[in-house]
Amino acid sequence: MSRAVPGPQARVSALRRFFLAVLCACLLPTPTHAESPADVLREFGLVGTWSPDCSKNPNIEPGARVTYELSATGEAQYRSVVRFSISEAVESIVQIEQATILDERKIKTVIRPLKITTAAGAETRPFYFRKQEIVTEKIGSKNHVLSNHFVDESAYVIIDNGKMRNGQQMPLLEKCTD
Repeated sequence: MSRAVPGPQARVSALRRFFLAVLCACLLPTPTHAESPADVLREFGLVGTWSPDCSKNPNIEPGARVTYELSATGEAQYRSVVRFSISEAVESIVQIEQATILDERKIKTVIRPLKITTAAGAETRPFYFRKQEIVTEKIGSKNHVLSNHFVDESAYVIIDNGKMRNGQQMPLLEKCTD
């Protein structure tokens, strides 16, 4: 059985398809080096200190502040202080393990609390040291936490659709200059 040899027109057509396939493959997005959480926080504009009222110092009066910090090695964390009264406060240090910009208004972070203490210096329950996923939303020049839940089988929801479990709306945070 003899095999027919393709004519010049068939070879040119096959060659065109081949080069078109190579060109398309070259134009496809390729995986790039993943950005560190620090790079993502910087790009989104979260680095710095945020508060519902920057004029209040939660170290001495009721108020709240969260400060997003970056290390030279690309690690990111935030420190927060929430003072409910002169004698009742919670301070935390949280490692940001992952950060992803979802769109121009939202960023998702995966965090692991490293230290949580009360005003009396007592460590909080181990329940709160589990990994959490937080979505923060920009609203103009301010932001607020849109959702927060544990990343485990319990999927315990702390904040949903901008509201805490008690139904209270999450406050808008403004960027502080100090």
